[in-house]
Amino acid sequence: MIVLRESNIAQSVRFVPTRRNAGNKLFLRNETTNVEVEYAITCTQTSYYLTFSKILVLEEGHFYTMTIKQDSELIFRDKVFCTNQTIGTYSVNKDEYVQNNQNIIFYE
Repeated sequence: MIVLRESNIAQSVRFVPTRRNAGNKLFLRNETTNVEVEYAITCTQTSYYLTFSKILVLEEGHFYTMTIKQDSELIFRDKVFCTNQTIGTYSVNKDEYVQNNQNIIFYE
């Protein structure tokens, strides 16, 4: 899974392609709204993986299906999750869960 941010700045994505070709089309399908957006990309080869940078329109907390193609040939497919939280301290309940300090008493 690839983790990206909701940002107006170009984000760099690295991936290992299933074929030798470099991709030229990126398809991002929002799994919540089922809306797919197509982007033209230019991939560069670095060692064993490909890299591209692009400004992507993403919504925080949403999952996406990312498909990269070279014309009509599938090059790579993966899931994308959009969050602005740091990965090391990521919490699904951030700013939503308030802990109650209730004492639980067990009687035997």
